[in-house]
Amino acid sequence: MVDHVIKSYEDFHKWVFDHFLDHGSLFRGHANIDYLLMPSVGRQLAKFVGDKKTKQNLLDQERWSFDIFEKEAMAFVSGPEPNRWEMLALAQHHGLPTRLLDWTHNPMVALYFAVRDDQPANGVIYGFGANMMPDLADAEDPPQDPLSISQNWQFISHRISPRIVAQESVFTAHADPTEIFSSPFIYRAVIPAELKHNLRIILHRYGMTAKVLFPGLDGIARTVSYLKFGGGS
Repeated sequence: MVDHVIKSYEDFHKWVFDHFLDHGSLFRGHANIDYLLMPSVGRQLAKFVGDKKTKQNLLDQERWSFDIFEKEAMAFVSGPEPNRWEMLALAQHHGLPTRLLDWTHNPMVALYFAVRDDQPANGVIYGFGANMMPDLADAEDPPQDPLSISQNWQFISHRISPRIVAQESVFTAHADPTEIFSSPFIYRAVIPAELKHNLRIILHRYGMTAKVLFPGLDGIARTVSYLKFGGGS
C-alpha cells in the first residue's frame, strides 16, 4: 500500500477523483494513523492474550455478547423484527465490539472522522474500490448468521437509523475479525496533523458537522461546542 500525503483540501479531492470515480467506492477515516483497520472485537485480542485467554475465547465472547444485546435490545426496536445482520449493525452503532467495520460512500464523511479530533497524530483515510467485496444484497443464498461467515461481505442495513442515513453508512463484515483488513484495492491517504484544524474549518463551511452526521442532541451540542470553544468538532 503506497500512501498519498494530503497537502490541501483541493489535493484531497484530486486523490478521490484519481482513484474512486466508480459508484460504490467505500471510504473510512481514522483520526490516528496508528489505529488499525480491524474490527473492534478483533482489537480486544491483545487483552485476551494478556489474560492468558485464546482467540477462540474471544470469538465465544463475541457471540455471547451479541446474543445478549440482540435479546435485550428488542425492547427498544420498533417495526418489523430485524434479522441478525440488522441487529449487528445496530450493535455496532451503539458501541458493542463487533466484527463489522463502518464505511461510507461519501469521502467527505471519511475526511470528517479523520480530522475531527484535536490530537497530534496524523489522520488517515482509506478508500476501497467499488464492488471489490461480495454484497449481501446480491447473494443468491446469503448467510443468515454474520458470526458464522466464511468470507468477507459488505452490506447496507435496512434497519434505518438517522445516523446510518446521515453518514451514508456501509458495513463490511469480516470472517476473521482479528485480522487487519487488507486488499490490493485499498488506497490510503495520510492527513498531516497540522492540516486538521484548517480542514475542519472547511468541512464546517460545507455543512459537514456533528449536527448533520450525528442527528440529535449530542450532535447539536458537539457542533455548538466546536463553534464556541474550538477544539475537535
